[in-house]
Amino acid sequence: MNWHRNPTQRNRRQRAEYFSNITDLYEKAGNTSKKSQFYAKYHNEILKLTWKYRRTDNLLLLFGKLMSNHCTNWLLPIFWLVLFNSGFIVLLDDLLINNSSNFRAADWSVLLNPLHLISHYSFYNDILDSYYFVILDSLYRVINSILYYQLGKSLRKFS
Repeated sequence: MNWHRNPTQRNRRQRAEYFSNITDLYEKAGNTSKKSQFYAKYHNEILKLTWKYRRTDNLLLLFGKLMSNHCTNWLLPIFWLVLFNSGFIVLLDDLLINNSSNFRAADWSVLLNPLHLISHYSFYNDILDSYYFVILDSLYRVINSILYYQLGKSLRKFS
């Protein structure tokens, strides 16, 4: 590969290979901040390269880009955790409980724990018959688990 050419003058496959090689060089040198920068650029090129052909791979790459910028930004998963769980509280108040005073501050800690029991909520007696709540709670457990994984993977890159 000709290293002296500008990476913007290459085709997508060559740019992806270029960013991969630069990532490997910075990893061997121990420079994690520069490595993270080129790691994200490499995945962005792969996303652009495979967009027309592999939809499932593209969805995973796009999800990784949105959730943590390919594990190079640890603030994004925290932002998404707060946003999704706040949305859960709004949905819960509007659709299921119909009384905003039932959701307490202690329920935040239950909500952020993907392994919680439904009986740990303070308003458990109000939602015994609601299967909508069980479906919504299960969905948010999956989302929280994925975001915790993204956060852990992002933090490992910076340690």
